[in-house]
Amino acid sequence: MSRCPLAIGAAWLALAVAFSTHMASAAPILPQFELATVVGAVHGSKCAVAVDDLRTLGERPGPTGARAQYLLAHCHLRTGQTDAARDAFDRVASEFSPLAPYASFYAASAALQDGHLDDAAVRLEHLLSSAPPPPLFRRGRMLYADTLIQLGRHDSAEAVLLRVLAEPTDDVSFARAWWLLGQATEGQKKIPQAARAYRMAWWSVPEAADADAALAHLRVLQNDRAVEPSAESRLQRARRLMAAGEFAAAEGEFTAALHEQLAPDAASDAWYYLGRIRLGSTKAVYAFEQATTMGSDVPRGLFWQGRALASVGRAGAAQERWARVARDFAGSAWAPFALLSLAGMADVHGDLPAAIRWMRELAERYPQTGPADEARWRVGWFAYRAGRYAEAEREFLDAARRFPSAWRAPACLYWAAKARMRLGKNSQELLEAVAQRFPLTYYGQRAREVAHLSAPEVPPAPTAIRPREDRVLSGLEELAALGFYEDAADLAEELARTSPDDALAQTAAWLHARAGEHRRSVVAIAPALRSVLIGGARGDRELWSLAYPQAYWPAVRDAAETAGIDPYLVLAVMREESTFDPRAVSPAGAVGLLQLMPTTASVVARAAMRPVDLMDPQTNILTGTQFLGGQLRSFRGDVVLALAAYNAGPFAARRIARRPRTDPDVFLESIAIAETRFYVQHVLQTYGIYRWLYRQQHEGNSAARGYRP
Repeated sequence: MSRCPLAIGAAWLALAVAFSTHMASAAPILPQFELATVVGAVHGSKCAVAVDDLRTLGERPGPTGARAQYLLAHCHLRTGQTDAARDAFDRVASEFSPLAPYASFYAASAALQDGHLDDAAVRLEHLLSSAPPPPLFRRGRMLYADTLIQLGRHDSAEAVLLRVLAEPTDDVSFARAWWLLGQATEGQKKIPQAARAYRMAWWSVPEAADADAALAHLRVLQNDRAVEPSAESRLQRARRLMAAGEFAAAEGEFTAALHEQLAPDAASDAWYYLGRIRLGSTKAVYAFEQATTMGSDVPRGLFWQGRALASVGRAGAAQERWARVARDFAGSAWAPFALLSLAGMADVHGDLPAAIRWMRELAERYPQTGPADEARWRVGWFAYRAGRYAEAEREFLDAARRFPSAWRAPACLYWAAKARMRLGKNSQELLEAVAQRFPLTYYGQRAREVAHLSAPEVPPAPTAIRPREDRVLSGLEELAALGFYEDAADLAEELARTSPDDALAQTAAWLHARAGEHRRSVVAIAPALRSVLIGGARGDRELWSLAYPQAYWPAVRDAAETAGIDPYLVLAVMREESTFDPRAVSPAGAVGLLQLMPTTASVVARAAMRPVDLMDPQTNILTGTQFLGGQLRSFRGDVVLALAAYNAGPFAARRIARRPRTDPDVFLESIAIAETRFYVQHVLQTYGIYRWLYRQQHEGNSAARGYRP
């Protein structure tokens, strides 16, 4: 346990470099042919039908035998044959280096299950000193702490757990570490420390596995007196509730924590999050003022004061806060957002010269930021909107050429082409440039439609990797080929954090998809997706299908058929609304895959719908698809207005529909609600990609043909 963390990091970095060099492109990783059947049986909880074959294969020398032994060991572990499991894992650890760290970990786990505490401790000490992959190192430390507690070595367990809690960790491990720390400190008669730890284990993470046990211990320590959460545990719980979209519960926790003694920065954070929850009310203004007064992050508080003031109609006060951020905190991350907000406010109030001044200042002072990217496009848009088409063309082309990989580059090139059309010049070259460089972005799709260009060919899928008897792969590939997708995904994500190689992100996404985790898969593929959408990288079919999966397909297909709409439009809305998270909850209270308000869902379903009902994928998809179909019918099949209604409500969509529509692009860009404008564009982009990627299945679906923005 004295292994230096720097040494561990250096060893892991060397492994990461070796892996990324070996794996030049991402590809599906499938079982070795001889093992394909038994891999399916083991992970299908059918060890009994596979164990004889595994024993036979496990006697082979070389990689095949070691792989079979690893599968057999897991079968033994799952069926409670811990001695046999330990022996099989030991054989793998000694004979097959790619899986040796994992075999050692599970051998220690088997020893612990069998009550061989000293053996488990020795095994874990050896594992932790051997520089295992970081995900396994973190799991090993937790198991080691648990073992030490059972051995009565409470002081050593406490030292391990304090190191665990000093580092970033996932919620499950966080709560488990506090639970174990409570036992370790209670075992040393450190009652105040134990009480603190049990409070954190009980309250800081909603639905933590050890919460009830921690509360029971806490009541014993407090002699059955009334037990209340600590301010520290309330803050931790509130942040997690807010991240889960449970805003009312989060607000209660933040408020309760603020009634206790908090350090200034902790109090500032609590007020800041309260302000975010209360945005749109005068209570938000007060919360952000308190956050600014108490904490050290003054520019954050001032910027959000401005947002809160603007939301309640106090434009002058909002502008004063933003101007102060831009002037007095020019080096902060909030300064470019403040300048963008000042420009937006000036535009809303019809002061176009002031809006352009703020935009130009933003683009000059912070050229590499996202707000500057938006500002450069918007300066050209202001000129286009005012009929100064030559100026607009210059602005758009200058931005696209200076920042060719910015998110707004496709928009700048497309609108340069539109400006050129207005000037009576040939725009075909520019339209072809957008379509070739950014073919699947929203603007690339529009360029193809305007210029009557064909869609790009769907690229082929990569050739799958299959381990062979004469070839040893990396630990990640070996785990994936044997169906241990969660272990392999943890490894891939750790590697992706230490390497810019998009192949690693794609591998992590594929592993999450194989484990049925669509949301985690789409999140993992995001870096690689940006490279192919904007950065000019060449993707393959696997990448696109991971980024745009046919998630929940049977339910989506059936619901769309009932509603008479294109199932790929439903998938596009679902991807943009929730990233396929069935438990997602928005700040406004919209729930589930298609982000439905319970009141709206109740009207559509003609039955009371609670948030918990809408977290059921089948119910949410059926109800949300019916609602989307209703909007399409209300707006006579107009996808743009139907999507605007889905995002901002039918009343707002009807107001949008009253605007002139001589130019469909100008119509969409002129939607005053920025969130709705971007939402419609993103869904249309995603819808176009789904139709392109799955066009063979899509053919013949008349509801999907020829949408017009």
